[in-house]
Amino acid sequence: MLDLRLRVNGVIYGGWKSVNVTFSLERLAGTFELVMADRDSGAVNRMDIHPGNWCELFIQNPSDEYPVISGWIDNVNVAYGQGDHSLVVTGRDVMGDLVDCSAGVGTVGEWQDARLENIVSDLTFIHGGEGDQRTIIVQVERGADTGEPFKHVKINLGETAFEVIARLCKQRAVIPYSMGDGVLRLGRAGDRTAYEKLVYGENIKAAQITNSNLERFRHYYVVGQAQGSDLMEPDEFTNPFASAWDRAIVRDRPMMIVAETQGDKASLTRRAKWESTYRAGKSRQIAYIVQGWTMKTVGEQLWPLNSLVSITDPIAGLDKEKWLISGVSFNLDESGSSTELTVTHPGAFALSPEDDKAGEIGKAFDILANDS
Repeated sequence: MLDLRLRVNGVIYGGWKSVNVTFSLERLAGTFELVMADRDSGAVNRMDIHPGNWCELFIQNPSDEYPVISGWIDNVNVAYGQGDHSLVVTGRDVMGDLVDCSAGVGTVGEWQDARLENIVSDLTFIHGGEGDQRTIIVQVERGADTGEPFKHVKINLGETAFEVIARLCKQRAVIPYSMGDGVLRLGRAGDRTAYEKLVYGENIKAAQITNSNLERFRHYYVVGQAQGSDLMEPDEFTNPFASAWDRAIVRDRPMMIVAETQGDKASLTRRAKWESTYRAGKSRQIAYIVQGWTMKTVGEQLWPLNSLVSITDPIAGLDKEKWLISGVSFNLDESGSSTELTVTHPGAFALSPEDDKAGEIGKAFDILANDS
């Protein structure tokens, strides 16, 4: 059984009944939930844990600590009755404030000729409470290309910091993600490898396949407003428009998208292809349950987010194919420890708006996302 402990204000708390820690490429902030239960109120009342506290969750090994996630406690809920008392602590890593808080308040709100990583760095400096301070580290992962500087970026009124980061990253096909350690990573899909394989009949305990067309459309239309120049025809920037389509969807399901930044027809076409392939990829996912939190073949390391993993699963029709770990959920309860790995084809996240590979990647999902 994992020995999981929570450090709050220098005090370490153990004996948790259940623990969940989740990271996902679909949302920036990692989350955690810990539950303490006791027959009387003694253990619960002795815990000096409050919303707004900084905390660190770690695995206590015989000789050291293995960090899992650190961040701010959002909620502390207490339930009680005759002979039954429980405490539920939930929170997120340091990225949570980027998700919640408005961007540009008291800081830079507009950029000219700025690189993506520099804009993100300006948006990610946040303060802790009571004189404490936590600074997010922005790290461009190896193999990621953040592209040319943005000519002009302005925060829209009411946008959160994460909303600004997300729309800019989408234009460069860069994935912003967190692994609970205070580092905001700007990477490409599958920028690392999970060295343990997933094999049906061996380490796969259970699986669930998601096969849904709910969020897929047949036609994707992207419109925008480009900044003109002497080298462009008037219709190139007064009404730029592009489209892509998904042949697997036979009904007439159109989707109109307003481009996040200025662009010409070529960039809008890449944006439309990206949307088509991304949605097709998300519609085909598998959730695998494995025993424990760590990979057994590489020194007990936690299963890593945004990693390519080799899968052999005859039921899903996969034979040593490498899919992307797009979500990791670590769980501990009375039955033991387990990890839920959500995997999808890497093409769903890897397609760059600056590349023209939508059709090639789309075929992995029985679609052709080409110009209409």
